[in-house]
Amino acid sequence: MKKLLAMGTPEFVRLLQLGGASARLVEPENLPAALEAELANPDNGVILLDPALAAAVPANLSGARKSGEGVQLLISGQQSASFLRNRIRQVVGADLLASEKEFEKSD
Repeated sequence: MKKLLAMGTPEFVRLLQLGGASARLVEPENLPAALEAELANPDNGVILLDPALAAAVPANLSGARKSGEGVQLLISGQQSASFLRNRIRQVVGADLLASEKEFEKSD
């Protein structure tokens, strides 16, 4: 089975890791090489990228494999990632991608 990989800051990957995702901590300056390596990894099915790193995604990778065969690259917070957020919520039973504001509203 292909894995879900969360890439980003510790705050971003922590909850996804608790939900069963693999995690890779990465700094913006290291993102291009790390992302290229993970996109080439046949074990990965979906890479969920920390929105704080979105600006560091190189132009040649920004549209990389968003659909079709291979690894899907999704940046959390984008509309294309909403289906993944809903699926994680269904499987895990919690919204692991909720922002602090959304979390505070639910209390």
